[in-house]
Amino acid sequence: MSEIPNIRPGLPLVVERTRSTGDTAALLARLRPGQQVQAQVLEARLGQVLLRIGGTTLAAQSSTPLTAGTRLRLRVEQGLPMPILRILPEAPQRAAPPITLLRHALARQLSATEIRQQLARLALEEAEASPLARITAAALKTGVSTDQLNAATVRHQFERSGLFLEAHLAAGTPPPADDRKLILLRLRRQLLPEGRTAPSAEGLAADDTPRPRADQLLNRLLALVEGELGRIQQHQARALPGDDPNRQVWQFELPLRQGTQHQEVTIHIEQDRRTSTEDAPSTDWRVDIHFDFGELGKVSARVSLCDGQVRCAFHSQQRATARRFEQALPRLDTRLRDAGLKVAALSSLEGIPSRPGTAPPTGLLDEQA
Repeated sequence: MSEIPNIRPGLPLVVERTRSTGDTAALLARLRPGQQVQAQVLEARLGQVLLRIGGTTLAAQSSTPLTAGTRLRLRVEQGLPMPILRILPEAPQRAAPPITLLRHALARQLSATEIRQQLARLALEEAEASPLARITAAALKTGVSTDQLNAATVRHQFERSGLFLEAHLAAGTPPPADDRKLILLRLRRQLLPEGRTAPSAEGLAADDTPRPRADQLLNRLLALVEGELGRIQQHQARALPGDDPNRQVWQFELPLRQGTQHQEVTIHIEQDRRTSTEDAPSTDWRVDIHFDFGELGKVSARVSLCDGQVRCAFHSQQRATARRFEQALPRLDTRLRDAGLKVAALSSLEGIPSRPGTAPPTGLLDEQA
């Protein structure tokens, strides 16, 4: 979060209720003293400032000189009928390691498709593959059958996706034996002799040094394991705390099998903690799911739970797939209501929206060559 030097922390912003829209009024009703929010200055002139908090715009009076584009950290000093927000000091910058981790992970990672293709080539080229090659293939080529897919299976895969390995170790609790990152790290130790550096996929492609066949196989297996570990580390880096203390993000890949097809379904989860109008803490959830099975084409689904109400939206690349989802919406509505949930809206549309979390974090890319 950036803040221009002439902002003095501690100065108040008095919200102008007379210029409030319906959305703004709803936001103000949720604000409680002591709550912290993130804001961006949209306009500032002659003691008047227009702020954006989340997706809502509100007007305020301020004696602090502000500039459009400035990001602010605010604390609610007073709620309705005269809301007052106070500018807080800039939060300490996060240390460099998360960005360094992301850079390192991006450089090493291989996509799930690349790993499957290389495993298939290895199977063809190595008629009598070594036991270690078979172990590597088994560790990388996992998947849950779509016939066995349910809420318990998804939770099991999420908890063992590798995201929480270090958290278990830091807490002194043994991680699950089938944690994906743990399995890959143990396999890496078997494949990589002490003191030797793991090769990257790019390094192997550029290296034309003649090597024994066994060494070639070992290097290729190592590159696949490193590529998978890099992808898990990228997801871990994205789950690190951000500028907003009330928001948490997780992302992982659910390996699925549908017949002979394999697909890594990307699942993006967002948790947003806030204070409700009843002065009690409340949590909103949003889940984005992306998959691409051949006959269905690309599909994105968004499920949100806000104020106890569920909204589901399906976006399909193919018109026929969008129709199939539309025909299934009444059954989904019944299943959700039978589970005790209130359904606000269900929809199925043609077209694929942009994925959340695809933009690289600030500082990830070097813009100067």
